[in-house]
Amino acid sequence: MIINIKDTKELNKLNADKKKNNWLVWYYADWCGHCHMMKDEWEKLEKSKPNVNLARVSDKFTSDEDEIMGYPTIKLFVKKNEPIIYQGSRDMNSFKDFLKENIKVKKAKKSKKVKKVKKVKKKSKKSNKTK
Repeated sequence: MIINIKDTKELNKLNADKKKNNWLVWYYADWCGHCHMMKDEWEKLEKSKPNVNLARVSDKFTSDEDEIMGYPTIKLFVKKNEPIIYQGSRDMNSFKDFLKENIKVKKAKKSKKVKKVKKVKKKSKKSNKTK
């Protein structure tokens, strides 16, 4: 799920869901130059559909509880654990590496059953040759 917090109702949903699911949250400010420079990379991350929920939270919707010391701030909320503050480079590949290091992804079990495929031979048409 990808959300861009635009009102307090969405913010309340995010805050409740952060306790149940994994979320990578980008706290940003419209006046922040670093946030503007990072925006394209964040959008690439959104388009790549990572195995985590993504949220953008404007400084208009942050509170003291968020403990934001500066912008941009990125925090990974892994279910009931304390948030992990991202401190790496501000590019999509670095974000993905951070997620791989901090979230255990359950891989789908591959079926051991192998389907047997019958090979169908094409019947060739015999041409009638006349001498």
